[in-house]
Amino acid sequence: MRIIREKDTAGRHWQCSGGEGMMKRIVDDPEVKIGTSVIAPNSRVPDEPHVHSKHEMLFVREGHVEVHVGQEARSAGPGDSILFEPYEGHTLTTGHEEVSLFEVFWK
Repeated sequence: MRIIREKDTAGRHWQCSGGEGMMKRIVDDPEVKIGTSVIAPNSRVPDEPHVHSKHEMLFVREGHVEVHVGQEARSAGPGDSILFEPYEGHTLTTGHEEVSLFEVFWK
């Protein structure tokens, strides 16, 4: 058994013209990736829709985010989960508050 403390996990800061954030990878395995992200207020990330070759599940821990897939936009808040299929292009937009997410990627 291991206990992994988020506060002890190294983070990677990222920035694009649409916003900025901090990602921490808790598990980084070829089969599954698990981590957390914090996205700054008033951000759109990334600037253009992006895709992943794996399934992606986001669990909103704090804040509210608008999720964009194609022409569709939906809001998600604390306790909500968002599931993207592989190669489903998406972006996220935050409002006036920071957003904290728990993320899982798998085949």
